[in-house]
Amino acid sequence: MKRKLGIWPLLRGILALVMLAAILIVALWPRFSGELLANQSASSTSETDELSFGDTIRTLLTELSAQDTTDALILQELHSGAYSAEEPLILDNPYGCSPLTALAVFTTETPASVHVHVAGKTSDADVDHDLTSLETDHLVPIYGLYPDYLNTVTLTVTDASGEKTTTTVEIQTEPIAPETIENIIIQTDIENAAAMSDGMNFLYSQKLAFDSHGDIRWTNNTWFTPPCTLYDYENGTYITSYGAYLEGDVLFTERNFLGKFLRVWYSPYGAHHDIEEGENGNLLITGGKGVVMEDFVYELDTQTGEVIHTLDLKTVLPRSSERSNATQTAQSTMGFRVDASPSDWFHLNAIVWDDGSVILSGRHMSAVVKMDWPSGKIEWILASPYGWPNMFQKYLLTPVEGQSDFEWPYWQHAPYLMPDQDNNPDTEDILVFDNGTVRFGEADVQEALRSGNLSAIQNYSRLVQYRINASKGTIEQIWQYGKERGEELYSNRCGNVNLLVNGNRLGYFYVESKDLQNRSTHAVMSEVDSDGTLVWEALLTSETGILESYRGIRLPLYRDSDQDLHLGESARILIPDAVLAANDVELP
Repeated sequence: MKRKLGIWPLLRGILALVMLAAILIVALWPRFSGELLANQSASSTSETDELSFGDTIRTLLTELSAQDTTDALILQELHSGAYSAEEPLILDNPYGCSPLTALAVFTTETPASVHVHVAGKTSDADVDHDLTSLETDHLVPIYGLYPDYLNTVTLTVTDASGEKTTTTVEIQTEPIAPETIENIIIQTDIENAAAMSDGMNFLYSQKLAFDSHGDIRWTNNTWFTPPCTLYDYENGTYITSYGAYLEGDVLFTERNFLGKFLRVWYSPYGAHHDIEEGENGNLLITGGKGVVMEDFVYELDTQTGEVIHTLDLKTVLPRSSERSNATQTAQSTMGFRVDASPSDWFHLNAIVWDDGSVILSGRHMSAVVKMDWPSGKIEWILASPYGWPNMFQKYLLTPVEGQSDFEWPYWQHAPYLMPDQDNNPDTEDILVFDNGTVRFGEADVQEALRSGNLSAIQNYSRLVQYRINASKGTIEQIWQYGKERGEELYSNRCGNVNLLVNGNRLGYFYVESKDLQNRSTHAVMSEVDSDGTLVWEALLTSETGILESYRGIRLPLYRDSDQDLHLGESARILIPDAVLAANDVELP
């Protein structure tokens, strides 16, 4: 069956030109000098810090205006009655920013559900999803298309009586522009397909997802590169940030995987490293305030747009780099980057919500800390006792007796709170990505420096599971992976670990060369089972030699929210009037 396009190609082309022109007008605003934004375009990956904050808002508002027009045109086509389950309208990339998506538009005489099947290049790469709600107006998102490929998509429509209508359409996609994905190269090795967990592999900073074979199946080619992203928010939408990194004005947007914006929020505290969904859908964000960086947490009320709680970690933890100062010389001598400083004493790189408490990761303290939210009252500290002031000793967890292989994490990332693992309400298990960056920065390296035998020290990173009994103040190492692979997976910085739905663990190792004058980077994503057996692995490189990507996670492409795409609803803009006025911005 040939797909019917109606007037969409022409209309989308007109919209794209209008949107691009508006964005360029904003970008080239007269008060800008020189050629600051000469290469800025709607599809570039230029950082938003090239724009003033006012122009960032104006550019986003231009996108939202174009989105409203797009919605109106889609609904006009839907209500025309011209499209049926047998002859649907297929709109490629309806919002112009997610080129591996499409939207099927049609009506049925009686209420019906829809099953979407996107054929993979192999059967294990198929993408399937059920829209179970019985409807007569159908807006069916299509995710998981291949770039530069004639994709086959099957829609199965089932009415209340069980009668089915099956329609197959073909969707030809364009190649992805190399600059959109930073010339990434993905090679995968499937060790045990039957043991793999389902889902796509999402990369932070790269704005893409790829399947088990290394084929890119989703990407976002918008004009900004977000400092922070939350891919698994609420009903399956995702959050991205625009603007300041360490501190200052920043916007947050919620959008679905077609690219439609749903909400926009503002904060004066920037955003770096992490966004976490807290209670009632609120956002917990690692930000900054003042000249001391990366030691500030705040909570954004997503219903009102207000910052309702803040926590300055300097008020509850020792602002001291004593624990890292002694290790910097050693690590620098070994050829690795070490950037702890008094102004970056904690380096908050992750936050986890835990039912009224938060779990924070401070890289430069080599510490994972659990606190009451928002008071900041410390509940426990997961860290080596080395260098901690006496008043904090009572919070430090003590390894259980008899564990000869127990190791503390060093310069860790991405604590992950696991569901109950031992049917004991007094314990909680967490996964930690243990970078190990200053692992040998205490006695071992000090001795190696004295002896001059640094070559004997081979560092490693690992995924590690700890079991904590807060009432007893104890910690037990339950599981680890990566140590046995040594420097092959050593991640001086970045990285993360997730628990997958089938119980496997997914690690993301960011490997940086020791030669910082001729630096090269790559990443390795490793899926291992609970026994530590490798199930699947991906090697991520770039044609440039430098791969910039902070984390990798696995999630399904389709979510519960895809039942309601909110077409015809304008995005809620929750930016305070005072901020709009200060930046000379008026809402439409």
